Amino acid sequence: MRIWAVILVLGFICGMGLWFLGNRVLSRQQVDKPTTIIDRLPLKIGSETLTREELKMELALLKENIEQTLIEKNKDSYIGDDELAKLALHGLLKRKILLDRVKRNQLFTYTEEELRSTLTANLLKIAPDPGQLSYAARKYLKEKAHDNAIIDLFVHKVLYRDIEVSPDEMERYYEEHLADFSSPPRVSIRQIVFQTEGTAGRIRQRLTPANFSEYARKYSLSPEGKDGGRLKPFARGIMPHIFDGAFSMRVGQIGGILKSTYGFHIFLVDKKEPAKTEAYSMVRNRVRRILEQSKQRTILEEWVSAALASENLNRLERNLNAGATPKNQS
Repeated sequence: MRIWAVILVLGFICGMGLWFLGNRVLSRQQVDKPTTIIDRLPLKIGSETLTREELKMELALLKENIEQTLIEKNKDSYIGDDELAKLALHGLLKRKILLDRVKRNQLFTYTEEELRSTLTANLLKIAPDPGQLSYAARKYLKEKAHDNAIIDLFVHKVLYRDIEVSPDEMERYYEEHLADFSSPPRVSIRQIVFQTEGTAGRIRQRLTPANFSEYARKYSLSPEGKDGGRLKPFARGIMPHIFDGAFSMRVGQIGGILKSTYGFHIFLVDKKEPAKTEAYSMVRNRVRRILEQSKQRTILEEWVSAALASENLNRLERNLNAGATPKNQS
């Protein structure tokens, strides 16, 4: 009896040991089992919720857009699913954070007409050809455009509302950026392009300012020949280097024969325009727009940075990406 008791006790101890060891192995396997970013959703961000369906759709559309861009640019490149998932997640988190920040602003209001107008513009921006998309994709893009429209309305009605540009700022900008409102000397010429130097030499002897256009229409190989050889005005350094010689010629002068990769050229100078600077009175509105847009960019960047920092976007991304592997759309 004593031997059997010992055997039973030893059997019980061994059984408990195996049970405990099995649980530890199973627990470790569950801990080590990789999770996906999608598995960690939904995620609550203030009043907004980032769902699995949104990330799947954003990932699918992002992948399609990137592939189409590569095809259009005739490039062969590869962006892994992991990188695509992070890009899609970043865009979604940013939009949800900004939308939540907008909705919590009690001073912000808009009309249905304003929303419709802005929504239409956003739809055209993100889905210029919606007929090629599935019903689910069109539905998602409309929701995305709706969110973007609300954010855009807030930006223009609240953030940009108090932007002012003083006359002193405008005049100072003009004086400091005179080069932006100045144009260099330009020249207007006609040309005849010949295939051989011999033909160019024979025709050159017959040319006068009066008959130059007629000969250009009859003999020139270049496309503007049908217009009498007339070229649009150009500044020095804009055209191939042989054209810069026209700046040292007189108005009405016919030049010698010049060789290029296109053939043999003969120029006639029609007109010369000196360098000029536009008067402040003529560019005042342009200066105002430049300064307003500069202030708008600064205000928007500061607002976006503050909103993302308040929700700690980087921490959210790290938590969702940590140990996660992207899941293909299902």
